[in-house]
Amino acid sequence: MPRRRVPLPLLAIVAAASVTAVVFGGGAIIQDQAAATRVATIREDVASDAAGEALLVDWDALAATCPAACAWVRVDATHIDQPVARAEGPEHMDFYLTHDAWGEPTEHGCPFLDYRSDPDAGIQVSYAHHFNGQTIGYSELYGCWEQSAFEGVGALHWSTPARGTLEMAPLCALRVDMEDMEAQTFDVASTTELREWLSSMCGRAEAIAPDWEERVSGATRAVELVTCSSSIPGQRTRTVVVFCS
Repeated sequence: MPRRRVPLPLLAIVAAASVTAVVFGGGAIIQDQAAATRVATIREDVASDAAGEALLVDWDALAATCPAACAWVRVDATHIDQPVARAEGPEHMDFYLTHDAWGEPTEHGCPFLDYRSDPDAGIQVSYAHHFNGQTIGYSELYGCWEQSAFEGVGALHWSTPARGTLEMAPLCALRVDMEDMEAQTFDVASTTELREWLSSMCGRAEAIAPDWEERVSGATRAVELVTCSSSIPGQRTRTVVVFCS
């Protein structure tokens, strides 16, 4: 099967994500506080580390309280540590920009998986907001196209009900146009094709792991986290951070 690329500017969905973290209206502030509380509570109840080992998620408990969650994402050395919702289709691709994983309104949105991504196969492409000066969504990744920022990012832990937790090292980061089609690759027909895609992304990267060639040669999985790359709202560029294992 060839790589699935749809000629739509789906990376444009995070066009509003680079915003200053000022919320107008008491109702909106309450909504966002409630959303943060839900995330903190579910993190305490269902996600934990066992003696410093891999991320453990109680998927039965999570499914009972947050049925929209298709994965859990954690990135070491950041505050990214929460459930990932899944867009149900192209008409819902902006839903989780203004709602949390429980479907409740919030200016912060929540991390979500592109509807064209399978949580357990191919390349997982996940989006979240960037808020200036905040740790909300994928804000801490927006500057990772710079080598110094990239080097400060830790391993990604991607957990799903079907496959448990996989740990992936940061491979590279780059800025792309919101209509960049290579960044919207979801299906790969083989491990060889995955490695070809990773190699191509590394060839374009602005920040990259020093042993990237070795990592690519042994890669079997990849996850791509996407957010806005500018502190100015409405810009076309996105930061893409690629992790692999």
